[in-house]
Amino acid sequence: MVDEVSELFDDLLKERSYRKTRKPDPSKKKELEKYHRVHYLSKLIAELEAVKVKARALISSDEEYLHVCELLDSVVNRLTYTRLETRIGIQSER
Repeated sequence: MVDEVSELFDDLLKERSYRKTRKPDPSKKKELEKYHRVHYLSKLIAELEAVKVKARALISSDEEYLHVCELLDSVVNRLTYTRLETRIGIQSER
């Protein structure tokens, strides 16, 4: 079951759409890269949450599901922290 979740996660990453929304001044390349990084991290976090929901349908054992959720939660927490650090960096540069 963990392999199926892993494959599902890989498929989601391959299919992700990277839509650039709010763009800062194009002449400020470093600022632009940080905005794109924040957007990418937000998208990735949402996809990981979707994987967790789909994992529930694939995994029948509660123990395996909890293990997968713990792993996904740790990744989501790290990505959320990184996104926050990036946002703080953007605000402090202004």
